[in-house]
Amino acid sequence: VVDKAEYEATIDKKEPTSSAKSDEKKTLPFASPMVEHVGAAKADCIESPRVLKSHFTYRYMPKDCGAKYIFACRNPKDVLTSYYHHHRYFKQYDFADGEFDVFFDLFMSGQVGVGDYFDHLTSWLMGIDQAEEQILFLKYEDMVDDLRSAVVQIAHFIGG
Repeated sequence: VVDKAEYEATIDKKEPTSSAKSDEKKTLPFASPMVEHVGAAKADCIESPRVLKSHFTYRYMPKDCGAKYIFACRNPKDVLTSYYHHHRYFKQYDFADGEFDVFFDLFMSGQVGVGDYFDHLTSWLMGIDQAEEQILFLKYEDMVDDLRSAVVQIAHFIGG
């Protein structure tokens, strides 16, 4: 949602549209970048306000920089299924022929993605306790069920 509003990226092509925004620093050849992929130095070069994505736990996020975070949580069963297909699809994981049972064990022991799902979730929930005004907690399933309400929540949170 914020990708589209800030960078005017098309959902399908992840390329900038030819809209009225002329500020080239805001127009990226992709939707908002993953911090894990571009690195902190490149992320710092993007003009503010920045929109970045990350799968980092809260403990690795900058705290006193005025940033706001939208944490979208998803049902762990769906995360497991999504990760499984993600790992089978992308060659760098070397899991194209991997069995679900094997992947389930890897997932439950925190050996895929950002580590243990529940540790990840807990880090953000503890972050909310420390800095509630900086973190908007959304459930993926709620966003799917009522996108309009989610967009309104996001707009209020980021100041729109």
